[in-house]
Amino acid sequence: MALSILKWEKVYLEQCASCNGVNLEGQEGWRDTMVYGMRLALPQDKSGHNWHHPDEMLFNLTKHGFKAMINDDCEVSMPVCDGILSDEEIIASLF
Repeated sequence: MALSILKWEKVYLEQCASCNGVNLEGQEGWRDTMVYGMRLALPQDKSGHNWHHPDEMLFNLTKHGFKAMINDDCEVSMPVCDGILSDEEIIASLF
Protein backbone atom coordinates (compact mmCIF):
# COMPACT_ATOMS: atom_id res chain seq x y z
CA MET A 1 0.00 0.00 0.00
CA ALA A 2 1.47 3.33 -1.07
CA LEU A 3 2.02 6.12 1.42
CA SER A 4 -0.33 9.04 1.02
CA ILE A 5 1.09 12.50 0.43
CA LEU A 6 0.23 13.44 4.02
CA LYS A 7 2.13 10.43 5.39
CA TRP A 8 5.08 11.21 3.11
CA GLU A 9 5.10 14.78 4.36
CA LYS A 10 5.04 13.55 7.97
CA VAL A 11 7.96 11.15 7.35
CA TYR A 12 9.97 13.77 5.50
CA LEU A 13 9.35 16.52 8.06
CA GLU A 14 10.12 14.24 11.04
CA GLN A 15 13.11 12.38 9.61
CA CYS A 16 14.69 14.42 6.81
CA ALA A 17 13.80 18.11 6.85
CA SER A 18 16.08 19.09 9.74
CA CYS A 19 19.06 18.56 7.43
CA ASN A 20 17.63 18.49 3.92
CA GLY A 21 15.38 21.50 4.46
CA VAL A 22 11.63 21.91 4.69
CA ASN A 23 11.64 23.06 1.06
CA LEU A 24 14.31 20.55 -0.11
CA GLU A 25 16.91 23.35 -0.04
CA GLY A 26 19.67 21.51 1.85
CA GLN A 27 21.88 23.19 4.42
CA GLU A 28 23.21 26.68 3.89
CA GLY A 29 26.80 26.54 2.66
CA TRP A 30 26.46 22.99 1.29
CA ARG A 31 28.70 23.72 -1.70
CA ASP A 32 31.83 24.64 0.21
CA THR A 33 31.36 24.25 3.96
CA MET A 34 32.36 21.23 5.99
CA VAL A 35 31.52 20.57 9.65
CA TYR A 36 33.66 18.10 11.60
CA GLY A 37 35.18 17.03 8.28
CA MET A 38 31.79 16.22 6.74
CA ARG A 39 29.90 17.91 3.93
CA LEU A 40 26.58 19.54 4.67
CA ALA A 41 23.32 18.14 3.31
CA LEU A 42 22.76 18.82 -0.38
CA PRO A 43 19.53 20.22 -1.74
CA GLN A 44 17.09 17.51 -2.72
CA ASP A 45 15.68 19.55 -5.59
CA LYS A 46 17.16 20.07 -9.08
CA SER A 47 19.81 22.49 -7.74
CA GLY A 48 21.51 19.68 -5.81
CA HIS A 49 23.31 16.60 -7.00
CA ASN A 50 21.16 13.62 -6.05
CA TRP A 51 19.08 13.62 -9.21
CA HIS A 52 22.23 12.51 -11.09
CA HIS A 53 22.14 9.12 -9.33
CA PRO A 54 19.92 6.12 -10.07
CA ASP A 55 16.95 5.60 -7.75
CA GLU A 56 18.28 2.25 -6.51
CA MET A 57 21.57 3.84 -5.45
CA LEU A 58 19.80 6.62 -3.53
CA PHE A 59 17.58 4.06 -1.81
CA ASN A 60 20.57 1.91 -0.79
CA LEU A 61 22.59 4.92 0.42
CA THR A 62 19.64 6.03 2.54
CA LYS A 63 18.88 2.58 3.92
CA HIS A 64 22.39 1.19 4.43
CA GLY A 65 24.60 4.28 4.58
CA PHE A 66 27.60 5.43 2.62
CA LYS A 67 30.09 3.18 4.41
CA ALA A 68 28.17 0.04 3.46
CA MET A 69 27.85 1.19 -0.14
CA ILE A 70 31.45 2.25 -0.82
CA ASN A 71 33.21 0.03 1.71
CA ASP A 72 35.25 2.91 3.07
CA ASP A 73 35.59 4.76 6.35
CA CYS A 74 34.36 8.06 4.92
CA GLU A 75 32.62 10.24 7.46
CA VAL A 76 29.21 11.54 6.50
CA SER A 77 26.45 13.07 8.55
CA MET A 78 23.68 11.21 6.72
CA PRO A 79 22.24 8.66 9.17
CA VAL A 80 21.61 5.04 8.25
CA CYS A 81 17.83 4.66 8.03
CA ASP A 82 17.65 0.84 8.20
CA GLY A 83 15.57 0.04 11.27
CA ILE A 84 14.34 3.63 11.53
CA LEU A 85 12.28 3.88 8.35
CA SER A 86 10.51 1.11 6.44
CA ASP A 87 11.46 0.55 2.79
CA GLU A 88 8.17 2.19 1.82
CA GLU A 89 8.99 5.25 3.93
CA ILE A 90 12.49 5.51 2.46
CA ILE A 91 11.11 5.33 -1.06
CA ALA A 92 8.46 7.93 -0.26
CA SER A 93 11.00 10.28 1.32
CA LEU A 94 13.25 10.10 -1.74
CA PHE A 95 10.65 10.56 -4.44
